[in-house]
Amino acid sequence: MITGLMRDVFGYKKGEKIAILFDTSKEEDADWKFRKKLAKKWHAELKRYRAKLISYPATGSNNADIPVQAISEVSKADIVIALTRYSATAPLSRAARKYGFRGASMPGFNEKMLPAMEVDYKDVAKKVSKIYDIMLKENSAEIIFRVGRKKHRLFVDLKERKPLKDDGLCKARGKIINLPSGEAFITPVDTGGSRTEGFLPIQEKKGKVTVYKVSGNKITDADRETKLMKKIREDPAVGNIAELAFGVLGQYGLKSSGKVLLDEKLGMHIALGRNDHFGGSYGVKSFKHRENVWHQDYVYTEDMQPTISVAEARLGKKIIMKNSRYAIFR
Repeated sequence: MITGLMRDVFGYKKGEKIAILFDTSKEEDADWKFRKKLAKKWHAELKRYRAKLISYPATGSNNADIPVQAISEVSKADIVIALTRYSATAPLSRAARKYGFRGASMPGFNEKMLPAMEVDYKDVAKKVSKIYDIMLKENSAEIIFRVGRKKHRLFVDLKERKPLKDDGLCKARGKIINLPSGEAFITPVDTGGSRTEGFLPIQEKKGKVTVYKVSGNKITDADRETKLMKKIREDPAVGNIAELAFGVLGQYGLKSSGKVLLDEKLGMHIALGRNDHFGGSYGVKSFKHRENVWHQDYVYTEDMQPTISVAEARLGKKIIMKNSRYAIFR
């Protein structure tokens, strides 16, 4: 598994140094212990690749600075893998640009995600690129959701927005990706005059579906009162349509792990809230209260929102999905 990732994802070259990171704590749950065990297993399998195992005390929050000593050690590597409880994506990205290594951040990785490490990432990259190339050409998207016998339409304004892709390939110096990978995504027009409008159904964990009304790229109302709607009324930035994305890992039979690191890559998803970290206009200052700042993904797959299906998803006139299945892959 790990040697295949070195070859296919990172394009390993003979003589390159590898560093595997994990964080530690006195209060480690089963997933945490699994990551430590996996880090040691991968290190053992990569000894002949000049691999080094590095641990550091957990930072306690996502994207907080990694201890200086750990950064000093990874600075000598060419490829870095971080199997951590708290996301190290931001500090590793800064260090990678400075020192020139490349790598993958895998925050919250658990045993359910292991099958995602065995997919053909060359094929993943082809699928993601196909969606990405269509996104590049189109200025809008239209999603038709089906809830029972009712259909709900959402038009998404993408004019002059640039898509991004997380295709699972990390062969350039200074680049940090998340693993598992596998999505093309874009921020809708979220400034004044946005034409994003329609209806967005969301299924709660208890099974109830709420249909939210969208106008000007924001949720403005709902067909019943919910905690989310109450929060949006108090702080409208919570209901900003932050992202439209198409994940492809569901094409390989993968199912929900309960962690966003994998789940957002399984199928189509729409996110609410903050998006300034990948090209949008909504950041911390867009929210009335700092505690309301969030980026929440809603993934439309059968195992996560079973009562809602994607009858059709279009980018421009190109049909991307039909009956919750991709129409562009053969």
